[in-house]
Amino acid sequence: MIIAIYFFTCEPHAIRDKMNKTKGYVSEDFQRVPITPNKERNEYCTKHKILYCDEPALNWGFCEADSYWNEEGMVLMSAKAENQILEASYEIHSMALEAVDLVVNDDALLDLFYINKDLWPAIRATWKKG
Repeated sequence: MIIAIYFFTCEPHAIRDKMNKTKGYVSEDFQRVPITPNKERNEYCTKHKILYCDEPALNWGFCEADSYWNEEGMVLMSAKAENQILEASYEIHSMALEAVDLVVNDDALLDLFYINKDLWPAIRATWKKG
């Protein structure tokens, strides 16, 4: 039996900071560009009652804790990449709608997802109504 143990430490924001502070070529359609954060960001958030400015975003990994709003870097995207993202977003949205339609119209699937049977008529009526 082989046991592998990985010890891995990093400073908070290490990966993000390294990426955002470095100009970089990601691909033909994406370039990473460091920018100077807006000094009035906190005042703007307070004035407009944006409460999530400093909230942690999703943690994708041990070192990836990051605030929701990050102004230390940006990505320049080509029109081609923008269209690809829009098309992929539309496609995944359409797939999600098809999946919901399958579930809503199938008692076995509604049951599989533990949807309360008392709610089935309302769910179906709402889905049919659009």
